[in-house]
Amino acid sequence: MEEKSMTNSVKRQKGGMITMPFIFANEVCEKLAVVGFGTNMISYLTTQMHMPLTKAANTLTNFGGTSSLTPLIGAFVADSYVGRFWTISVASIIYQIGMILLTISAVLPKLRPPPCEGDQNEELDASISLGGKLLSTNQMKFFDKAAIVTEEDNLKTPNLWRLNTVHRVEELKSILFEVPKLDEVRQIHNARIHMFEDSGEEGDVSQKKMSPLSAVVGAFENLANLVNSNSNGDCYQAELRLDMFCDACSLVSVMFSYLGLAFKFAELEYVSKVQDLLEASETCDTLDNILERDVTNDTVKAPGSLSRNLRRVRQGLDLVRALFEQFLSTSDYTLKEAASTAYAQVCAPYHSWVIRTAVSAGMYTLPTRDQLLLKLNETDQSAEKKMKRYINASVPIIEYIDKLYISRNISLDW
Repeated sequence: MEEKSMTNSVKRQKGGMITMPFIFANEVCEKLAVVGFGTNMISYLTTQMHMPLTKAANTLTNFGGTSSLTPLIGAFVADSYVGRFWTISVASIIYQIGMILLTISAVLPKLRPPPCEGDQNEELDASISLGGKLLSTNQMKFFDKAAIVTEEDNLKTPNLWRLNTVHRVEELKSILFEVPKLDEVRQIHNARIHMFEDSGEEGDVSQKKMSPLSAVVGAFENLANLVNSNSNGDCYQAELRLDMFCDACSLVSVMFSYLGLAFKFAELEYVSKVQDLLEASETCDTLDNILERDVTNDTVKAPGSLSRNLRRVRQGLDLVRALFEQFLSTSDYTLKEAASTAYAQVCAPYHSWVIRTAVSAGMYTLPTRDQLLLKLNETDQSAEKKMKRYINASVPIIEYIDKLYISRNISLDW
């Protein structure tokens, strides 16, 4: 007796890996049926069952709403009465019966309405309006009192709060009929908003996995689109926001860090200038405001001025552009040769002999082409496409900055 009681006390474990295949199989079959049902049912109802398009769409909408409601009923029944197993089993059987009946109606012609004859196509549904006027309907008939003339009403100058035409009364009814639909839309939106919030979280995660070069290209293409969309010939009317500009420029600093010791000085200077501009964005909204303030204070070329910092940041963007151009010019071009040529074109004319010598010595520590691509997490093909995109996107930005100086008669050779 003791052994029997111990055996009875040990319950067999339910669920787990034994149950999972049945759940997966049920879901797979259900999704296969629903996908085909949803995409083809509107055509079936209109072409085979000869329903008007509005009635067919309304039928499918009602079906979708009922399908969304039944899981709540099923959860209540399962938790309170018969349990999950019998609820799922009975619901699956009912679902299967419905699909079988639908299939039979599609296969057997006798279960479908006969096609219309040629002469039947001449008769159309009567319109609810006549000569542009809405006729009286049976819905919300209490509003019809507003269209009834009484002894107190003056027909020549009626009070529109007491007497109106049937057409206006029906228009009011039509508007009131839309109120429940607006509430339904609100409820649907509240239910679906979580889906979009989750999508945003997934987007943030994928953004963190984006390669550095992709982030740079995307940011500068956005700036270029903003500048180009507001340009008119040679007269630039765009006002580029300083905070957006600094956010994009901060992504470029990683390019200098990947080049190693040779461009360490350029990286430190570039990062400090971008940081100064970013702090200034709290008081200066646009790049144009920076130059306007320094011109007013006569501090455009003063050491540490924002206009001077902007000029140095612009130089860094141009250096990366020139480096990419040299990098793509030929596959036989080493990174040392590409970087040396780009530096000589953009920065060397403005640097002292000491800085030029230090940069020249550091060129021997540059990584190889393959090492740079590995750091960028790019292949030859992907890097080529993205570098070309950066070149195309950076040119209008650089030209825009130069025009800000030129429009104020400020030379660019400093």
